[in-house]
Amino acid sequence: MGNFGRVAPGVDDLLASFADWAAAERVARAAAERSRARSLGEQAARSATWTGILVDLAERAAQVQVTAGGSKISGRLLCVGRDFLVVEQPSSRPCLVSVEAVDTLAPQPALPLAPETAGRPAPPGGSRHPAVDLSLLSALDSLAAERAPVALRSGTTTLTGDLLATGVDVLTIAAGPHGRLVHVPVAALAWCELR
Repeated sequence: MGNFGRVAPGVDDLLASFADWAAAERVARAAAERSRARSLGEQAARSATWTGILVDLAERAAQVQVTAGGSKISGRLLCVGRDFLVVEQPSSRPCLVSVEAVDTLAPQPALPLAPETAGRPAPPGGSRHPAVDLSLLSALDSLAAERAPVALRSGTTTLTGDLLATGVDVLTIAAGPHGRLVHVPVAALAWCELR
């Protein structure tokens, strides 16, 4: 009865060793998880495509700032077509932006930092295809059928008026207060804002 409740000699040392071992395993597991997450992020960054990143941001309806044709366009990235993206501006005016004309695109506010990157932004990911199988010219053709009022940016020129027609590689707009006809090569188009 005298030994009841007593721990055998050396058991305390054994329990302390187990506790130390378990703590070391937790630290090693946490380090391995951080390393794995960093490795997966690096793999995603290496396989990232421009279109994939755009599609990822559009699926989240991310707030972005796009620089294209010397202009800054801010708003929610709504969708990505074959060669254009649609940004809904704070004025609720959608703007179709040629992917070829984009100089930069930055999420606003900046995406949260990943803890394992020690203060650096998490690397981008995505190697997907556009969600909308529609070209910029096809989208503009639909607008021309409605004679939609638009603002177009081509080079350093911004034109406002009614979009009248689309050709194989050209747009025709009735620009300004007198509706003078202006032809714009599609290849030079940076963006088209619906008015």
